[in-house]
Amino acid sequence: MNITRWVLTSILGLVYIIPVYAEKADSVTQFGITWTFDKEYEVGQFVNGDYWVVGPVMIASVSPQPGPPQIDETVRFNYIRDFINQYGDTELQNDTTMRNGSMVNPNWGPGQGYDSGSKSYNSSLSISFPYTLNPSESLISTVSHTTLPNTPLLPFYSELSRSVLKTAAILTCLDSVPPDDAFRPPYASTWKPLYRAGDLKRELLPNLEPVSRTPGIAEMEKLVERPWLDHINNWMLGGTAPTENLASYGREFCRTVSLVGLRLMLEGTEAEKEKLLLGFVQLGIDLHGLRKAGAMWHMGGGITSGRKWPVVFASLLLDDEEMKIFPGASEFHEDQQTYYGVSWTGETALWQMVKHHGTAPMYEHRNPADYSDIDYRSHSYRHCCTGLAWIGEALGALLIEARQTWNHDAFFDYCDRFMNEPTDPYREAGLSYNLLGKAFDPFVQNMWDAYRDSVPEQPGATNNMKWLTYYYTGDENAPSSTSGEHRDLHQMILSQNHPNPFHSQTNISYYVQQAGSVELSIRDMDGRKIATLVNGHRAAGHQSCHWDASSCDGGVYFCTLKTSSGYSQTIKMVLFQ
Repeated sequence: MNITRWVLTSILGLVYIIPVYAEKADSVTQFGITWTFDKEYEVGQFVNGDYWVVGPVMIASVSPQPGPPQIDETVRFNYIRDFINQYGDTELQNDTTMRNGSMVNPNWGPGQGYDSGSKSYNSSLSISFPYTLNPSESLISTVSHTTLPNTPLLPFYSELSRSVLKTAAILTCLDSVPPDDAFRPPYASTWKPLYRAGDLKRELLPNLEPVSRTPGIAEMEKLVERPWLDHINNWMLGGTAPTENLASYGREFCRTVSLVGLRLMLEGTEAEKEKLLLGFVQLGIDLHGLRKAGAMWHMGGGITSGRKWPVVFASLLLDDEEMKIFPGASEFHEDQQTYYGVSWTGETALWQMVKHHGTAPMYEHRNPADYSDIDYRSHSYRHCCTGLAWIGEALGALLIEARQTWNHDAFFDYCDRFMNEPTDPYREAGLSYNLLGKAFDPFVQNMWDAYRDSVPEQPGATNNMKWLTYYYTGDENAPSSTSGEHRDLHQMILSQNHPNPFHSQTNISYYVQQAGSVELSIRDMDGRKIATLVNGHRAAGHQSCHWDASSCDGGVYFCTLKTSSGYSQTIKMVLFQ
């Protein structure tokens, strides 16, 4: 049975589009995927259209059937056999163990159980049917592609997709019927809060006059109507991004959320924009759920842009204080790649690639005559794959006065620089410059031209940080940058704990540039201090300590390093118990 009836309703003067439910059914179908139960159960749809079922429920089968391919895959086989990218890599493999696979409550990590045609496949993560789905479990089922490559959903993406997955749908098991206006809880891990559409602060959205090349609402709705699977924590995530659900590369991911976010800020009735709004907030909820599971999108290059904006948007529209916590530059791609310094042209909001087939050191302070091969690659990625896609999310955040919530001013200042930077120095140095000053999408460009100069005055970040990649050389007097060049160190550097995620025990290293008072403390997601690891005078140099978390519950924790001068730095740590 497939429930597809929708109604308009008004609550306190606000208009909602909600599904008609609850009903009893022995199966439900969405996006070409059918879950068949052993008997009838109470079922319905969340406000974004995804299904829930009151359980425990026995899932007797799923269609398409998971397992080895049932039809000829010669075209797919030949493509995978011959494909290799320009860096000599491939995330694909010709393995016929699994197609159309399913997972339950996936964690942020390197593996998936959907399709063995990706090297990220881990057979232990696939579930088999019949399967008893319990309350607080999210079942993700997929449809695999039988041929490769394929045209992605997004018409503005200029390349074919090599993802092995076509689409995905989510069935969530609850212990009781949810409120009529409930969003689907995050699909990752076991944290399953029910956010509600009735809590959305729609008044935060401006009602701006449309600009030239404004996309239609229906066109934007298609981009966020299906779940965005984003739980793979390495560069192979693009190989399993369902082509009918989301973009596989960070630039296009970021362009998508930029287009959707800006479209919501233009004129239109609440009813006209409601489905798009609900889809975009649902995306933010899912990404925040991944944060709670330990996600950190900072893989370098251009691969993981765009994840922060939907979370910031959802946190403000839902007015959720816990969701609004953004501790620094450690979680998100854009923040890791932007920082304050001085470039060879005198600019102060700078960009770094961080890593790409190895460490990519800071380079913008150097004259191009001294560039290394990796510096030239960094420069090309600064132009082709990051800044020109960030413009829309930066503008959207400023339009809803989210700069302080975003909590990383260098990102906004870098976007301003990118759109206004003189090109003469680059031309004279023989470097590419033709993409400077342009947003990738004409609609975003026109919105920037029309509204950037009139965004509301608003406070900025409370703690600007700079991502540094260091390794310890044994020299107690100074840390060693991977490049050994100019660096802005402030008073200290707090390295990411290792291992992370971790079980019970982890090590934390930090560097103090000048001797002084240092405090290193641990807080939980509610802000409660649960441990103080260091509190006192420390000499300059490399320091380390150990945290025994065996008595703590599994989850996300924040480690903060502070000095007596007021400087602080925070990292996120994930404890598995």
